[in-house]
Amino acid sequence: MNHNTQIRKFSLMMALLLVAGSASTLLSCGGDEPAADDGKTTNAPIVTEAVTEDPGPKLELPEADYGGRNFNMLIPTEYTDHYVAESETGDVVLDAIYKRNRAVEELLNIKYNYIPESGGWESRDAFKGIIRNSVLAGDGAYDLIAGYQVVTLPLTLEGVFMDINEVPNIDLEKPWWVHNLVDTIGIEGKLYTVIGDASISLYSEIPVLYFNKKLLADYNLPDPYPMVTEGTWTLDALFDLVKDAHSDINGDGKLVFGEDHFGYTAVAVAQRAFQTAAEFTVFDYDDNGMPCFVDLSERDAELYFKMGEFIKSPGVHAYGVTNTTEYITPFLSDQVLISNGFISHTNLLRDMKSDFGILPLPKRDEAQENYHSQVGTAAAMFFVPATVPDAAMTGMTAEAMNYYSYKEVIPAYFEIALKEKYTRDEGVKQMLDIVRENAQVNFTFAFSTVFDPFTNCILPTSSSEGVTNDIASKYEKNVKRWERTLGSLLESYNEIGS
Repeated sequence: MNHNTQIRKFSLMMALLLVAGSASTLLSCGGDEPAADDGKTTNAPIVTEAVTEDPGPKLELPEADYGGRNFNMLIPTEYTDHYVAESETGDVVLDAIYKRNRAVEELLNIKYNYIPESGGWESRDAFKGIIRNSVLAGDGAYDLIAGYQVVTLPLTLEGVFMDINEVPNIDLEKPWWVHNLVDTIGIEGKLYTVIGDASISLYSEIPVLYFNKKLLADYNLPDPYPMVTEGTWTLDALFDLVKDAHSDINGDGKLVFGEDHFGYTAVAVAQRAFQTAAEFTVFDYDDNGMPCFVDLSERDAELYFKMGEFIKSPGVHAYGVTNTTEYITPFLSDQVLISNGFISHTNLLRDMKSDFGILPLPKRDEAQENYHSQVGTAAAMFFVPATVPDAAMTGMTAEAMNYYSYKEVIPAYFEIALKEKYTRDEGVKQMLDIVRENAQVNFTFAFSTVFDPFTNCILPTSSSEGVTNDIASKYEKNVKRWERTLGSLLESYNEIGS
């Protein structure tokens, strides 16, 4: 089966209709037997009781009392506020996180002990070293790890994590988990990481397009929202929208970013997501669940040249810098029509004077059935150390943590923070739903940094980079290098647990 041509959708979260800011009663355990005080589990099921008329999916776990034991969780310092909340502050998202943490602690009688360490790309070696050293020492220091996908996933090749399929009490069929990961980033049924609603970065790190509504009107351009809903929001539609939306404001005869009007701007990391959005994939899966390379088609070569032409066209400023302020400031100042960024950047635009809208990345053409949203490589995945002290406890905590995030945190983030606090445009609500419904995690991006060159950097992403005239030959040379790496990767997976 060609898994990469299927739609990688997340389950729709029915809990989004809940108002996260309303009074929320913490859920209680069922059963007549008193809770054990020795940290052992029993077979009596816990069925949570929801407060609404339609409770939706339920959390079903064996009853357990861990006697107030610490639950030690390594997290990236960069995402501390996605996990840690010491008290209610009035911030709708932080308060939801606080309620989630308290609910899980009371349900299992544990105490969260979050251990933040710098875990971004620049700190990748140190973060991986912390995990590797802990597992090799067998110290059982961490019950669960949240780590950047791009940083932590390569460690799966070293056998330092448990196969998620072997962790008790995690039900990947529940809607608070991303589904089908074993088909999109697993190997021969083995899956060493998982992600769900306890990771706000699952959503905040999805690339989207922001457009300036003032400039849209100034240049007398059509509203792109109907294009999205009608299925005509394509690369050509985007290119047509921005091609003439640039002006030499200071009259010096040249376009200077930060001084003149530009039609489009982006940073390379977000721009890479066009590869997923336009269904340009490097890997597929064979019938045995093994990743394999996809040959470069003539259609893909045409896409490469089309993106190269766009990225170098007048009024387009795409570059490799990752300084968010540097590229978002001109958009805030009405100097850019469309800017490619992440959903998390919405918070930076909340005080923008002009109105802005949000769009999914466009389809390759109208023949493409669906939009695709690439989950950012900086999204925090969950990993269970191979030396975890109590896998059953970790599984229950992870399951409960994602359940309560599904009920409390994600509704607060999407329905209140993003749709009500950070934006002033009603159309944004529908666009965010489309982005979210079509989000995906795939092998090409998840394992990209294991390969040289990175497999998520095939399409041109920077106005300064060269665009080869012979993409077929270049791609073939890359495949030969990638094949050696893939062979080593598969060999490593075969050795794990053998």
